[in-house]
Amino acid sequence: MRDGASRFRRAPTRQRIIQAATEAAATYGYLDLSVAQVTERAGVSRSTFYEHFSGREDCFLAALDFLGGELINRLEAVESADSPGTGPLIEALCQQVGDDPVGSRVLFMESLAAGAESMDFRDRLQHRVAVLIAIASQTGEFDERAVPAALDDLVGGLFRLFAMRLRHDRVDGAGELEPADLAAWVDSYAGALTMPSRQPFANLVQRNARPTETYELKPLPAGRHRLTEAEVEVNQRLRIFSALTSLSYASGFAQTSVAEITPEARVSRNAFYRHFRNKGDAANQALELMLEQVIGACASAFTSAASWPEQVWRASQAFASFFATATDYAYLGLVETHVVGNEMVHLIYDRLGAFTLFLEEGYRWRPQAQTLPRISSEAIGATMYEIAFRALRKRHPPEWYSEFLPQFVFICLAPFMGHDAAMKFLLEQSRKDAPGQPAT
Repeated sequence: MRDGASRFRRAPTRQRIIQAATEAAATYGYLDLSVAQVTERAGVSRSTFYEHFSGREDCFLAALDFLGGELINRLEAVESADSPGTGPLIEALCQQVGDDPVGSRVLFMESLAAGAESMDFRDRLQHRVAVLIAIASQTGEFDERAVPAALDDLVGGLFRLFAMRLRHDRVDGAGELEPADLAAWVDSYAGALTMPSRQPFANLVQRNARPTETYELKPLPAGRHRLTEAEVEVNQRLRIFSALTSLSYASGFAQTSVAEITPEARVSRNAFYRHFRNKGDAANQALELMLEQVIGACASAFTSAASWPEQVWRASQAFASFFATATDYAYLGLVETHVVGNEMVHLIYDRLGAFTLFLEEGYRWRPQAQTLPRISSEAIGATMYEIAFRALRKRHPPEWYSEFLPQFVFICLAPFMGHDAAMKFLLEQSRKDAPGQPAT
């Protein structure tokens, strides 16, 4: 330990500050990270810190860049196997998480709390990892500009899975990951890992998609209007939820204040604090309402169909319909999760398990499905989360969710049904749901 401390003191000043920022962010979380914590750990003055960085965010982004570079260097150093496959790369990815849980927590989890630039960096890192996995999976020449879209989604799912496992109360959760199981899950998508862009999914657009129902959360009219006291309270809470979610969607949760929420919601400051401790408490309760709505909608749609593949299709339709009609709520709950704080992080990740129940029948669908690792359900749930997260960040229009539905459902079905059977089902279902507009 003395040798390690000595090397830390001798490290170049900028690198020492980056290392200190990494340790502080992993310990306290990005939201509570301060320049004072970094300078104390690095053993430098504030003036020295500001010689190298403009502030906390600049330093954190430099830490992400360093950690991302270490990860890519490790993956690029993996020797090619005799036969193409994802196993060695997935194993190296998991080993990085296990070997450096401190850096991994910052790279995979705290990066989600640090704002748009941090999330953009995360997107670029995901794509680079997808490129390396695609190269390892191919034979012959490979064009890096033609990474299969499904593989980009799966790598996003892995990143999200790591974030879920690296929560503060599950530091050792990353050690539970079995690289061989995750590689088997990725490999279960077979032909999708060799198809560039979004083909053939791009042809499965739901031109006449019909939302199963509108789940938009509408507040009651303003004022008493002969309402009971209980109805007034519900009215106020819903107005506050609506104001909070719309303001957060427009400017970001961190930039939204109670002083902005109350006039938008047409309630007094006292009324706000009568219902909620602070804006974070309001956000968590808004998310609870959203989850209650979307889980109920998906469960109802799931039970409305006869066969398991069609059940997944119907549940996914309800999921897409909710996101298209309650975008503000979805953005707060899925994009701003880590910005709001640990309570929301635990809430959303714990409730994510409800969606994996829709996949249980898949393990009995065919003999090959019985050999799939059970982590497949969690990984698919994480991938669904990541797909919705990206769509919300990119501000896709409502119709995008219906257009993307076939690829979304493919991610859920392919490991259990097999690539060809899943594609056949999607083609048939698309024809059913778009009468007069046959899928090509």
